[in-house]
Amino acid sequence: MVKNKKKIAVILLPTFNEKDNIERFVNEVLEQEAKSPGWQYEILLVDSHSTDRTEKIAKKLAAKISSIHFYSVDRGLGVGLIKGH
Repeated sequence: MVKNKKKIAVILLPTFNEKDNIERFVNEVLEQEAKSPGWQYEILLVDSHSTDRTEKIAKKLAAKISSIHFYSVDRGLGVGLIKGH
């Protein structure tokens, strides 16, 4: 049995035109992780072909922070949720 192994929580964020919110959201999630001993958070940003700079920002965050992952899907909130799961 492995002791002191962290539990993993995956936070799924479907996005569409969230350039003004995405960095703040990610930072708030990471702040919560710091307050959650024993947990490791993985953030999955699922973008539905945003027409603003959301995809570029999400990819930049994923490249900078190893616990952030990016996935691009066809348009639609349902598509983002289904593919993200």
